[in-house]
Amino acid sequence: MDQLYPMMYFRDNQFFPFAIDWQEKAYGRMVVPGLGIYFLDPKEGKWTLDMVERQMHVLRQLNMGHCYFRSKFFTNDTRGIYQFGRQFDATPALIPPMTWAGKPLPSPPTSFTLTAGTLSWQGARDNSGGPYLLYNLYASRDFPVDVNKAENLVATRLTVNSLRVPANPKKNYAITAVDRYGQESAPRQLLLTDDPVYGVPLIVKTNGRSIALPKTDSPLDAEFVVIETLMGQSVSVKPFASVIDISNLPNGIYQLRSLGRKGRNHRIGFFAIKR
Repeated sequence: MDQLYPMMYFRDNQFFPFAIDWQEKAYGRMVVPGLGIYFLDPKEGKWTLDMVERQMHVLRQLNMGHCYFRSKFFTNDTRGIYQFGRQFDATPALIPPMTWAGKPLPSPPTSFTLTAGTLSWQGARDNSGGPYLLYNLYASRDFPVDVNKAENLVATRLTVNSLRVPANPKKNYAITAVDRYGQESAPRQLLLTDDPVYGVPLIVKTNGRSIALPKTDSPLDAEFVVIETLMGQSVSVKPFASVIDISNLPNGIYQLRSLGRKGRNHRIGFFAIKR
């Protein structure tokens, strides 16, 4: 059994405890409760829109999906359900991966470029024994692009290895490979913009032993400097200073973040070590 579509056409105590129970016993499978929106029709019941809104919010908190019964009550915008649904599901979403199939993740593309307004990627490899790979494209002003944010997803299940985009993009891009089980590879990132927040250089100069932090017009309330990989994994935390020792770090590309007294962190820039 790969997914469950329970018909949960009830409300209040006949809905929420059962939704939690379904999710606790899902064993990693997808659970997509059916919502009885036909009760929004005065001829069918006396439900109000806020009853369905609450169900949808709770299901999202439980990391569950939802579907509507019947669709005509949704497309007819009964009691405003269509307008609410457009706002609630404003960003695209991916089908949860079938992780229980036990197949290894695909390998990410090995190259990712932008030439004359065309994004191109190559080198992804399927590891599941499937006959094809698909691709998901993400974009953001931030770098690296966070592929866990739904609002950054701009194209899904692409069957080609290239896509036309604006010639002078104001965003950075990330591409992932997807196998037939819906499993995504790690993202291949493409840096195209300047840092939009502080206006400091994206690539901070280093001699491989130490790094001088760039000066900014905006003072940073910082006590520490956090050095992370491009995937956001912290590798070192050092007291904030104008010069940071990096002699113990291996070759690679890293990002710098400041960490303030109240836990606030800001990106300072990026640097590469190649000794």
